[in-house]
Amino acid sequence: MFKVLIVDDEKIVRIALKSLIDWNEIGLTVVGGASNGLEALNMVEKLKPDIIISDLKMPKMDGISLLKQLNEQQFPGKVLILSNYGEYALVREALKLGAEDYILKVTLDADQFAKMLVKMTEQLKVEYESKEKQMLEQAEISEIRKKIRNDFYKNLFYENGYSYSEIEHEAARAGINSTPEKMIMLDLVIDDSDHALADSKVQDRRILIASIENIVSEILSKFGNHEVIKLGFKGIVVLLPLDRGEISSSDLAETLEEVSNSIQMYLNIRCSIVVSDAFEGFYSMKKAFQACEKAAELTFYGESSAVILAKDANR
Repeated sequence: MFKVLIVDDEKIVRIALKSLIDWNEIGLTVVGGASNGLEALNMVEKLKPDIIISDLKMPKMDGISLLKQLNEQQFPGKVLILSNYGEYALVREALKLGAEDYILKVTLDADQFAKMLVKMTEQLKVEYESKEKQMLEQAEISEIRKKIRNDFYKNLFYENGYSYSEIEHEAARAGINSTPEKMIMLDLVIDDSDHALADSKVQDRRILIASIENIVSEILSKFGNHEVIKLGFKGIVVLLPLDRGEISSSDLAETLEEVSNSIQMYLNIRCSIVVSDAFEGFYSMKKAFQACEKAAELTFYGESSAVILAKDANR
């Protein structure tokens, strides 16, 4: 059901409009009334109406100023203007600013009013469905791009014999900078992966990995942009750029302990996180991954901290 906000400085007009038609019958509900444009803007933010019915002349903020503000905020709904005789110049300006239509207060009748609102709701249905379709298509494209990037990194980590030109070509295809900046790698390895799924609070393998990814991304967002690479049920790798300067070892260790503890708390999964040395370039990235994997193999949960430095574990 679409939501309607009525904006008029005369309370009797707001009451009359609300009582004029059966709103539910045409798929609408009046969620509020405002006495001026300024009050309406606050209500728009809170109530998220689909249709605004607004007078033109009001104190504090008139209908024209309200339309301008709605345009700045990219209001996605429709605006129906209420006007009096002699306000034609204001009506024209309102229509130029994007108002859907206007109606004269003195000639207002229930049937005309209802027909205008039905027409607007039908337009909204089409527009909302189109936007939803676009959003779904964009989400699908985003997922495809994300998979291509993920596959590039997995191939880089596990495949041998890549030439530099091949790496550059595949990186460009995946939309990845061919000269990666300085970064560190975090290799999150699920401990005892053979039994982890059975013991986890989430039994679906894909949902479990997605849940781990969400926890990691949420906590690491404090460090800015980062790339999460899923390696299947083996775990995930995070590339953490150092473009904003070095990250203190104490801050990183504390954050990764939070990651490990959160995964155990919410998912009943234990994991180790191996931290690489800083590196630059794809070949160094591959070496960093190999060092992290070797460190993870040599470290057993319970014998050391959940956070492991690759260089320390490989001594």
